[in-house]
Amino acid sequence: MSIKGAEQNSSLDLFRIPPTDLSTVKYRYVKIPPQTSSITPIQVYVERQSDLIDLSRSFVQLDLGFKTTENASLTARANNVGVMTSPANNIAHTLFKQINFRANGTLLTEQVDMYHLKAFIQTILNYDRNDGETILEPAGWRNEIDSPVTYTAANVKMDDDARKEENLENETVYRREVRVNPEDIKLTFFLCLVSLNPAVYMSMMSMMTKTPTKYPMIRTEMRQFPLDNGATSKEINNPFNGKVPQRVIIGILKTTAFNGQYNEDPLAFGKFGVEYIKQIVNGEEYPYETLELNTANGQKDLVGYHRFLDATGCLYRNAGNMVRFKDWGHGKNCTLFAFSNVANGRHDDPVLLPKNEGFINIHIKCAGQASQKTVIVYAEYESIMEIDGIKGATTMEVH
Repeated sequence: MSIKGAEQNSSLDLFRIPPTDLSTVKYRYVKIPPQTSSITPIQVYVERQSDLIDLSRSFVQLDLGFKTTENASLTARANNVGVMTSPANNIAHTLFKQINFRANGTLLTEQVDMYHLKAFIQTILNYDRNDGETILEPAGWRNEIDSPVTYTAANVKMDDDARKEENLENETVYRREVRVNPEDIKLTFFLCLVSLNPAVYMSMMSMMTKTPTKYPMIRTEMRQFPLDNGATSKEINNPFNGKVPQRVIIGILKTTAFNGQYNEDPLAFGKFGVEYIKQIVNGEEYPYETLELNTANGQKDLVGYHRFLDATGCLYRNAGNMVRFKDWGHGKNCTLFAFSNVANGRHDDPVLLPKNEGFINIHIKCAGQASQKTVIVYAEYESIMEIDGIKGATTMEVH
Protein backbone atom coordinates (compact mmCIF):
# COMPACT_ATOMS: atom_id res chain seq x y z
CA MET A 1 0.00 0.00 0.00
CA SER A 2 1.39 3.39 -0.96
CA ILE A 3 1.73 5.97 1.79
CA LYS A 4 0.38 9.41 1.03
CA GLY A 5 1.09 12.52 3.01
CA ALA A 6 3.88 11.01 5.11
CA GLU A 7 5.30 13.41 7.69
CA GLN A 8 8.36 13.30 9.92
CA ASN A 9 7.93 13.21 13.67
CA SER A 10 8.26 16.80 14.89
CA SER A 11 10.44 15.68 17.81
CA LEU A 12 13.14 14.80 15.26
CA ASP A 13 13.22 18.32 13.83
CA LEU A 14 16.43 19.27 15.61
CA PHE A 15 17.94 21.71 13.12
CA ARG A 16 15.40 24.56 13.00
CA ILE A 17 14.08 26.96 15.58
CA PRO A 18 10.43 28.09 15.77
CA PRO A 19 9.52 31.36 14.03
CA THR A 20 9.74 34.56 16.07
CA ASP A 21 6.66 36.72 16.59
CA LEU A 22 7.77 40.28 15.82
CA SER A 23 4.26 41.73 15.48
CA THR A 24 4.01 42.91 19.11
CA VAL A 25 6.59 45.00 20.96
CA LYS A 26 5.28 45.51 24.50
CA TYR A 27 2.16 45.74 26.62
CA ARG A 28 1.13 47.74 29.66
CA TYR A 29 -1.82 48.15 32.01
CA VAL A 30 -3.41 51.56 32.44
CA LYS A 31 -5.69 52.39 35.38
CA ILE A 32 -9.03 53.84 34.30
CA PRO A 33 -11.05 55.24 37.25
CA PRO A 34 -14.83 55.59 36.95
CA GLN A 35 -16.23 58.89 35.70
CA THR A 36 -18.82 59.13 38.47
CA SER A 37 -18.48 59.04 42.23
CA SER A 38 -21.95 57.48 42.60
CA ILE A 39 -22.35 53.69 42.57
CA THR A 40 -25.64 53.89 40.62
CA PRO A 41 -24.44 53.60 37.96
CA ILE A 42 -20.68 53.23 37.84
CA GLN A 43 -19.43 54.50 34.48
CA VAL A 44 -16.02 53.81 32.98
CA TYR A 45 -15.07 55.63 29.80
CA VAL A 46 -12.08 54.61 27.67
CA GLU A 47 -10.86 57.22 25.23
CA ARG A 48 -9.52 56.41 21.78
CA GLN A 49 -6.08 54.81 22.08
CA SER A 50 -3.12 54.75 19.69
CA ASP A 51 -2.21 51.26 20.90
CA LEU A 52 -4.43 48.21 20.49
CA ILE A 53 -6.82 47.42 23.34
CA ASP A 54 -6.74 43.82 24.55
CA LEU A 55 -10.04 43.31 26.38
CA SER A 56 -9.27 39.63 27.01
CA ARG A 57 -6.52 40.70 29.43
CA SER A 58 -8.21 43.80 30.82
CA PHE A 59 -9.95 43.45 34.18
CA VAL A 60 -11.84 45.24 36.94
CA GLN A 61 -10.57 45.46 40.50
CA LEU A 62 -13.04 45.98 43.34
CA ASP A 63 -12.38 47.18 46.86
CA LEU A 64 -15.62 47.16 48.84
CA GLY A 65 -17.33 46.62 52.14
CA PHE A 66 -20.84 45.65 53.25
CA LYS A 67 -22.97 47.06 56.04
CA THR A 68 -26.35 46.13 57.46
CA THR A 69 -29.23 48.53 56.93
CA GLU A 70 -28.45 49.85 60.44
CA ASN A 71 -24.88 50.68 59.31
CA ALA A 72 -23.41 47.88 61.44
CA SER A 73 -20.78 45.34 60.45
CA LEU A 74 -21.88 41.84 59.43
CA THR A 75 -21.10 39.69 62.43
CA ALA A 76 -24.22 37.66 63.26
CA ARG A 77 -24.32 34.13 61.85
CA ALA A 78 -28.03 33.54 62.41
CA ASN A 79 -31.05 35.47 63.56
CA ASN A 80 -33.34 34.52 66.44
CA VAL A 81 -35.15 31.87 64.38
CA GLY A 82 -32.00 30.24 63.03
CA VAL A 83 -32.10 31.79 59.55
CA MET A 84 -28.62 32.55 58.29
CA THR A 85 -27.35 35.17 55.92
CA SER A 86 -26.77 33.69 52.48
CA PRO A 87 -23.30 34.05 50.93
CA ALA A 88 -23.31 35.03 47.28
CA ASN A 89 -21.12 32.98 44.96
CA ASN A 90 -19.06 34.66 42.23
CA ILE A 91 -19.28 37.85 44.26
CA ALA A 92 -17.35 40.11 41.85
CA HIS A 93 -20.06 39.44 39.25
CA THR A 94 -23.08 38.83 41.50
CA LEU A 95 -22.76 42.39 42.84
CA PHE A 96 -23.96 43.76 39.51
CA LYS A 97 -27.47 43.41 38.10
CA GLN A 98 -26.69 45.06 34.78
CA ILE A 99 -23.51 45.82 32.83
CA ASN A 100 -23.74 47.71 29.56
CA PHE A 101 -20.93 47.82 27.01
CA ARG A 102 -20.72 50.42 24.27
CA ALA A 103 -18.17 50.72 21.47
CA ASN A 104 -18.06 54.05 19.62
CA GLY A 105 -21.44 54.84 21.18
CA THR A 106 -23.12 51.63 19.96
CA LEU A 107 -24.73 49.50 22.67
CA LEU A 108 -23.53 45.90 22.22
CA THR A 109 -25.14 44.27 25.25
CA GLU A 110 -28.72 43.56 26.22
CA GLN A 111 -30.24 45.85 28.86
CA VAL A 112 -31.68 43.41 31.39
CA ASP A 113 -31.23 43.23 35.16
CA MET A 114 -29.89 39.68 35.11
CA TYR A 115 -26.16 40.07 34.56
CA HIS A 116 -25.42 38.15 37.79
CA LEU A 117 -27.36 35.13 36.48
CA LYS A 118 -25.74 35.35 33.05
CA ALA A 119 -22.25 35.45 34.59
CA PHE A 120 -23.01 32.42 36.78
CA ILE A 121 -24.34 30.36 33.85
CA GLN A 122 -21.39 31.27 31.64
CA THR A 123 -18.95 30.35 34.39
CA ILE A 124 -20.35 26.89 35.05
CA LEU A 125 -20.52 26.14 31.30
CA ASN A 126 -17.04 27.32 30.34
CA TYR A 127 -14.86 26.43 33.34
CA ASP A 128 -14.15 23.31 35.37
CA ARG A 129 -13.45 22.72 39.04
CA ASN A 130 -9.69 23.15 38.72
CA ASP A 131 -10.41 26.59 37.30
CA GLY A 132 -12.71 27.24 40.25
CA GLU A 133 -9.81 26.68 42.64
CA THR A 134 -7.36 28.81 40.64
CA ILE A 135 -8.23 31.45 38.05
CA LEU A 136 -11.79 32.04 39.35
CA GLU A 137 -10.78 32.48 42.99
CA PRO A 138 -9.99 36.22 42.68
CA ALA A 139 -13.61 36.83 41.61
CA GLY A 140 -14.94 35.16 44.77
CA TRP A 141 -15.94 31.90 43.08
CA ARG A 142 -16.70 28.78 45.16
CA ASN A 143 -17.07 25.31 43.69
CA GLU A 144 -19.90 24.49 46.14
CA ILE A 145 -22.65 25.25 43.62
CA ASP A 146 -25.26 22.89 45.13
CA SER A 147 -25.99 25.26 47.99
CA PRO A 148 -29.21 25.41 50.05
CA VAL A 149 -32.00 27.63 48.75
CA THR A 150 -32.59 28.99 52.25
CA TYR A 151 -29.74 29.07 54.75
CA THR A 152 -30.46 27.96 58.30
CA ALA A 153 -28.21 27.06 61.20
CA ALA A 154 -29.41 23.45 60.88
CA ASN A 155 -28.65 22.82 57.21
CA VAL A 156 -25.29 24.55 57.41
CA LYS A 157 -24.18 22.38 60.32
CA MET A 158 -25.23 19.19 58.55
CA ASP A 159 -23.88 19.99 55.07
CA ASP A 160 -20.16 19.94 54.35
CA ASP A 161 -20.44 22.22 51.34
CA ALA A 162 -22.53 24.72 53.25
CA ARG A 163 -20.05 24.64 56.15
CA LYS A 164 -17.29 25.69 53.78
CA GLU A 165 -19.43 28.61 52.71
CA GLU A 166 -20.07 29.59 56.31
CA ASN A 167 -16.34 30.00 56.80
CA LEU A 168 -16.42 32.88 54.32
CA GLU A 169 -17.77 35.08 57.09
CA ASN A 170 -14.31 36.56 57.55
CA GLU A 171 -14.40 37.75 53.94
CA THR A 172 -17.70 39.64 54.50
CA VAL A 173 -19.45 38.33 51.41
CA TYR A 174 -22.85 37.69 52.96
CA ARG A 175 -26.13 38.73 51.35
CA ARG A 176 -28.09 39.82 54.40
CA GLU A 177 -30.29 42.90 54.64
CA VAL A 178 -27.27 44.82 53.50
CA ARG A 179 -26.34 47.79 51.43
CA VAL A 180 -23.14 48.67 49.65
CA ASN A 181 -21.71 51.71 51.41
CA PRO A 182 -20.76 54.33 48.78
CA GLU A 183 -17.79 55.27 50.95
CA ASP A 184 -16.59 51.66 51.08
CA ILE A 185 -16.54 50.74 47.39
CA LYS A 186 -13.83 51.47 44.89
CA LEU A 187 -13.79 50.22 41.30
CA THR A 188 -10.76 50.47 39.03
CA PHE A 189 -10.60 49.27 35.44
CA PHE A 190 -7.19 48.04 34.30
CA LEU A 191 -6.96 48.46 30.54
CA CYS A 192 -4.43 46.29 28.70
CA LEU A 193 -2.73 48.15 25.83
CA VAL A 194 -0.55 46.34 23.29
CA SER A 195 2.06 48.16 21.19
CA LEU A 196 2.69 46.74 17.73
CA ASN A 197 5.75 46.67 15.55
CA PRO A 198 5.59 49.96 13.56
CA ALA A 199 5.47 48.17 10.20
CA VAL A 200 2.64 45.91 11.37
CA TYR A 201 0.80 48.87 12.87
CA MET A 202 1.00 50.92 9.67
CA SER A 203 -0.19 47.95 7.62
CA MET A 204 -3.22 47.48 9.90
CA MET A 205 -4.10 51.19 9.83
CA SER A 206 -3.91 51.14 6.05
CA MET A 207 -6.25 48.16 5.88
CA MET A 208 -8.73 49.89 8.20
CA THR A 209 -9.15 52.68 5.64
CA LYS A 210 -10.28 50.10 3.10
CA THR A 211 -12.36 47.58 5.03
CA PRO A 212 -13.99 47.38 8.49
CA THR A 213 -12.35 45.35 11.22
CA LYS A 214 -14.32 42.26 12.24
CA TYR A 215 -14.55 40.70 15.70
CA PRO A 216 -16.40 37.37 16.08
CA MET A 217 -18.07 37.16 19.48
CA ILE A 218 -20.88 35.43 21.35
CA ARG A 219 -23.97 37.53 21.97
CA THR A 220 -26.21 36.42 24.81
CA GLU A 221 -29.82 37.19 25.66
CA MET A 222 -31.79 36.58 28.86
CA ARG A 223 -35.52 36.21 29.42
CA GLN A 224 -37.61 35.69 32.56
CA PHE A 225 -41.11 34.23 32.89
CA PRO A 226 -43.35 33.64 35.94
CA LEU A 227 -44.27 30.14 37.10
CA ASP A 228 -47.22 30.86 39.34
CA ASN A 229 -47.98 29.39 42.74
CA GLY A 230 -50.06 26.25 42.14
CA ALA A 231 -49.14 26.04 38.44
CA THR A 232 -48.51 22.61 36.90
CA SER A 233 -47.20 23.74 33.51
CA LYS A 234 -45.58 26.60 31.65
CA GLU A 235 -45.51 27.31 27.92
CA ILE A 236 -43.06 29.88 26.57
CA ASN A 237 -43.82 30.96 23.01
CA ASN A 238 -41.30 32.59 20.66
CA PRO A 239 -39.06 34.06 23.37
CA PHE A 240 -36.43 35.18 20.83
CA ASN A 241 -38.63 36.83 18.20
CA GLY A 242 -38.06 34.40 15.36
CA LYS A 243 -34.39 33.68 16.04
CA VAL A 244 -33.06 30.20 16.91
CA PRO A 245 -30.13 30.44 19.35
CA GLN A 246 -27.17 28.10 19.05
CA ARG A 247 -27.70 27.10 22.67
CA VAL A 248 -30.55 27.51 25.16
CA ILE A 249 -30.20 27.09 28.94
CA ILE A 250 -33.29 27.01 31.18
CA GLY A 251 -33.33 27.26 34.96
CA ILE A 252 -35.96 27.76 37.67
CA LEU A 253 -35.50 29.94 40.75
CA LYS A 254 -37.70 30.79 43.71
CA THR A 255 -39.07 34.23 42.95
CA THR A 256 -38.10 35.45 46.42
CA ALA A 257 -34.50 34.41 45.71
CA PHE A 258 -34.65 36.01 42.26
CA ASN A 259 -35.83 39.24 43.88
CA GLY A 260 -32.92 39.20 46.33
CA GLN A 261 -34.38 38.03 49.66
CA TYR A 262 -31.40 38.18 52.00
CA ASN A 263 -31.50 34.62 53.39
CA GLU A 264 -31.99 32.85 50.04
CA ASP A 265 -29.40 31.91 47.46
CA PRO A 266 -29.96 33.90 44.23
CA LEU A 267 -28.19 31.18 42.20
CA ALA A 268 -30.01 28.07 43.49
CA PHE A 269 -31.57 26.57 40.35
CA GLY A 270 -33.83 23.73 41.50
CA LYS A 271 -35.71 20.93 39.78
CA PHE A 272 -38.94 22.00 41.53
CA GLY A 273 -40.97 18.96 40.50
CA VAL A 274 -40.36 19.17 36.75
CA GLU A 275 -42.04 16.18 35.08
CA TYR A 276 -40.97 16.92 31.53
CA ILE A 277 -39.43 19.67 29.42
CA LYS A 278 -39.19 19.99 25.66
CA GLN A 279 -38.16 22.47 22.99
CA ILE A 280 -40.26 22.74 19.81
CA VAL A 281 -38.75 24.44 16.74
CA ASN A 282 -41.14 25.15 13.86
CA GLY A 283 -43.63 22.59 15.19
CA GLU A 284 -41.09 19.77 15.71
CA GLU A 285 -39.50 18.56 18.94
CA TYR A 286 -35.84 19.46 18.51
CA PRO A 287 -33.20 18.16 18.91
CA TYR A 288 -34.46 15.49 21.35
CA GLU A 289 -37.71 13.89 22.25
CA THR A 290 -39.30 15.14 25.44
CA LEU A 291 -37.05 14.87 28.51
CA GLU A 292 -39.15 12.99 31.06
CA LEU A 293 -38.26 13.06 34.76
CA ASN A 294 -39.82 11.84 38.00
CA THR A 295 -41.31 14.64 40.03
CA ALA A 296 -40.85 12.95 43.42
CA ASN A 297 -37.39 11.36 43.09
CA GLY A 298 -34.21 11.30 41.03
CA GLN A 299 -34.66 7.95 39.26
CA LYS A 300 -34.51 9.53 35.77
CA ASP A 301 -32.12 12.35 36.58
CA LEU A 302 -29.12 10.67 34.96
CA VAL A 303 -30.87 10.97 31.57
CA GLY A 304 -31.36 14.68 32.13
CA TYR A 305 -27.77 15.14 33.26
CA HIS A 306 -26.50 13.31 30.16
CA ARG A 307 -28.48 15.71 27.95
CA PHE A 308 -27.01 18.62 29.88
CA LEU A 309 -23.48 17.31 29.23
CA ASP A 310 -24.27 16.79 25.54
CA ALA A 311 -25.79 20.23 24.96
CA THR A 312 -23.00 22.03 26.82
CA GLY A 313 -20.26 20.36 24.75
CA CYS A 314 -18.74 18.15 27.43
CA LEU A 315 -19.16 14.90 25.50
CA TYR A 316 -17.39 15.93 22.30
CA ARG A 317 -14.64 17.71 24.27
CA ASN A 318 -14.23 14.67 26.53
CA ALA A 319 -14.04 17.08 29.45
CA GLY A 320 -16.55 18.19 32.04
CA ASN A 321 -17.58 21.63 33.21
CA MET A 322 -18.39 22.91 36.68
CA VAL A 323 -21.58 20.83 37.19
CA ARG A 324 -21.26 17.31 38.59
CA PHE A 325 -24.09 14.80 38.71
CA LYS A 326 -24.34 15.28 42.47
CA ASP A 327 -25.18 18.95 41.78
CA TRP A 328 -27.97 18.23 39.26
CA GLY A 329 -31.51 16.90 39.66
CA HIS A 330 -33.92 16.07 42.46
CA GLY A 331 -33.07 17.91 45.66
CA LYS A 332 -30.06 19.58 44.01
CA ASN A 333 -29.66 23.27 43.31
CA CYS A 334 -27.67 23.50 40.10
CA THR A 335 -30.31 21.92 37.86
CA LEU A 336 -30.11 23.58 34.46
CA PHE A 337 -31.81 22.20 31.35
CA ALA A 338 -29.84 22.65 28.12
CA PHE A 339 -30.63 22.44 24.40
CA SER A 340 -28.04 22.62 21.61
CA ASN A 341 -29.33 23.73 18.22
CA VAL A 342 -25.99 23.31 16.41
CA ALA A 343 -26.26 20.59 13.76
CA ASN A 344 -22.65 19.38 14.06
CA GLY A 345 -22.80 19.60 17.86
CA ARG A 346 -19.54 21.55 18.10
CA HIS A 347 -19.99 25.01 19.59
CA ASP A 348 -16.30 25.70 20.14
CA ASP A 349 -14.86 25.04 16.68
CA PRO A 350 -13.17 28.11 15.10
CA VAL A 351 -15.77 28.37 12.32
CA LEU A 352 -19.01 30.31 12.04
CA LEU A 353 -22.24 28.36 12.25
CA PRO A 354 -25.31 28.79 10.02
CA LYS A 355 -27.77 31.50 11.01
CA ASN A 356 -31.10 29.90 11.84
CA GLU A 357 -34.53 31.45 12.06
CA GLY A 358 -37.71 29.85 13.32
CA PHE A 359 -40.45 29.74 15.91
CA ILE A 360 -39.38 28.29 19.27
CA ASN A 361 -41.84 26.96 21.82
CA ILE A 362 -40.72 25.66 25.24
CA HIS A 363 -43.04 23.40 27.27
CA ILE A 364 -42.52 22.63 30.97
CA LYS A 365 -44.79 20.21 32.88
CA CYS A 366 -44.33 20.04 36.64
CA ALA A 367 -45.92 19.17 39.95
CA GLY A 368 -48.13 21.85 41.47
CA GLN A 369 -45.88 24.63 42.71
CA ALA A 370 -46.04 25.45 46.40
CA SER A 371 -44.74 28.98 45.85
CA GLN A 372 -44.06 31.48 43.09
CA LYS A 373 -41.12 30.61 40.82
CA THR A 374 -39.28 32.40 38.03
CA VAL A 375 -38.14 30.64 34.85
CA ILE A 376 -34.85 31.96 33.45
CA VAL A 377 -33.99 31.41 29.77
CA TYR A 378 -30.43 32.08 28.56
CA ALA A 379 -29.53 32.04 24.85
CA GLU A 380 -26.30 32.25 22.85
CA TYR A 381 -25.78 33.49 19.29
CA GLU A 382 -22.65 33.87 17.21
CA SER A 383 -22.24 37.52 16.22
CA ILE A 384 -19.87 39.73 14.28
CA MET A 385 -18.91 43.20 15.53
CA GLU A 386 -17.60 45.49 12.80
CA ILE A 387 -15.79 48.80 13.27
CA ASP A 388 -15.45 51.16 10.32
CA GLY A 389 -12.06 52.84 10.59
CA ILE A 390 -13.11 55.82 8.47
CA LYS A 391 -16.59 56.56 9.86
CA GLY A 392 -15.81 55.35 13.36
CA ALA A 393 -19.12 53.48 13.34
CA THR A 394 -19.67 50.18 15.15
CA THR A 395 -22.28 47.60 14.18
CA MET A 396 -23.18 44.13 15.39
CA GLU A 397 -24.92 41.43 13.41
CA VAL A 398 -26.20 38.14 14.78
CA HIS A 399 -24.77 35.52 12.44
